[in-house]
Amino acid sequence: MRSRRSKNKQNGMALVIVLWMLALLTLLAAGYSRMMRTETILISQHMQLAEARAMAEAGVWLAIQDLLAMEVDRKWLSDGREYTFTWYEGGISLRLQDEAGRIDLNTARAELLHGLLQDSGIDEAEAIGLLQAIMDWRDRDNLPRTAGAEDQDYRLAGRNYGAKDGPFNSVEELRQVLGMNDSIFAAVEPALTVYSHQPGINPVVATREALLAIPGMDDTAIEAFLAARASSGTAEELFTGSTDNRFLSPVRDQVIRVRSTGTRGENQVLLEATVLLSRNQDDPFSILAWRER
Repeated sequence: MRSRRSKNKQNGMALVIVLWMLALLTLLAAGYSRMMRTETILISQHMQLAEARAMAEAGVWLAIQDLLAMEVDRKWLSDGREYTFTWYEGGISLRLQDEAGRIDLNTARAELLHGLLQDSGIDEAEAIGLLQAIMDWRDRDNLPRTAGAEDQDYRLAGRNYGAKDGPFNSVEELRQVLGMNDSIFAAVEPALTVYSHQPGINPVVATREALLAIPGMDDTAIEAFLAARASSGTAEELFTGSTDNRFLSPVRDQVIRVRSTGTRGENQVLLEATVLLSRNQDDPFSILAWRER
């Protein structure tokens, strides 16, 4: 009798152990399955991100190919308008912006820079001070303008550097100028370049922000011009008779900024390439800058 009870007890214990083992194995299997699902999702997301980046790169090279074509054969204008198209199982968005349509930090007339700073929302005294600090940064001497900034002013402001007394190497360098802050920079950056090397801008390809910086221009005139340009592709005649030619430049198609966005699923990659066009048979173009934003 005792032997039978002992045997039943052992069988019961064995059953409990087996049930616990089955429960543990079930938990392990569920955890492994969940882990595999997570890894599958992550791999899929990484693949789509890589595909989006490849599409963005393809957009850049397609844009360069178009820029090198004869003007009559070109599909895309370089005035900043957006072009979108499907590419395999994703999409590409392109914007081509001629740098001749931006205000050159190194060569632009002071009046253009002044107008741009005024449009950034700061008051007149601050605009003049910042303008003169920019001029002091880019000129070759160490003589401060009335409201400008040279080496001593930077030291008094606690900076460990002084005025450069030389050209800007990039628009980003403008952040170092005394008086510049993030909000002003965000407002003026879309209108600026260091690649046009012109005192004025070409209205055929100019950005809205750059056009508004021209003395005497207002929102109504600019919007009318942009609407006409969007429909005709040029509309240069709207500027030739009413605007001071000192602020305009005929130069174009030398340096183009290409912004290409590749989209695959929920993933997007934006690449920005600045391209110098030489159209030399052996070396038709060169990349001046390339970054992922």
